Amino acid sequence: MGKTLIAFLMIVSPSSFAVANSVFDKVTADQPVCYGREYSSTTLKSRSKQTVQKIQAKFSHDPQYNQNIMTVEITLTEKKNFFKNYRSLLFCDKDDRCAVECDGGSVNVSLQPDGRLLVKNNGFAIQGGCSGEEGDEGTILQPTRGGDDQFKLVRLPSAFCQKSPDYLRE
Repeated sequence: MGKTLIAFLMIVSPSSFAVANSVFDKVTADQPVCYGREYSSTTLKSRSKQTVQKIQAKFSHDPQYNQNIMTVEITLTEKKNFFKNYRSLLFCDKDDRCAVECDGGSVNVSLQPDGRLLVKNNGFAIQGGCSGEEGDEGTILQPTRGGDDQFKLVRLPSAFCQKSPDYLRE
């Protein structure tokens, strides 16, 4: 019985029970972390409800405010051969729930065992909606099941991910 237990413990090691860490565990003061994905026309045709053609997420930490930040750049498909780009800034809590100010919606992010990042879209503003200017309705990326509800992103090389701009530290 002793050999069986040792064999079992060797197979089921503590690393088998490891929980994915926060994406912010990999962020340093000098280097943010980026993930992204660009969807092929074939994938977009098979997912007719998806409007996101390209998505990049950059994770950084603002030491002045002790705040984790997620910057998302999104390219939406509009008409054939036409794309529209958006950028949104989200503030993240300790549970990796990231939200846009002014009740602009949120996403949940989690690192997967295979190293990819899962972004679950709860509906969030990708443009405007917080400025209070008349006529500024903003643009919301709605979560559509089988469309823009979740994205699996791969880690990008550091060349794609530069240090946070100074305007985030004002």
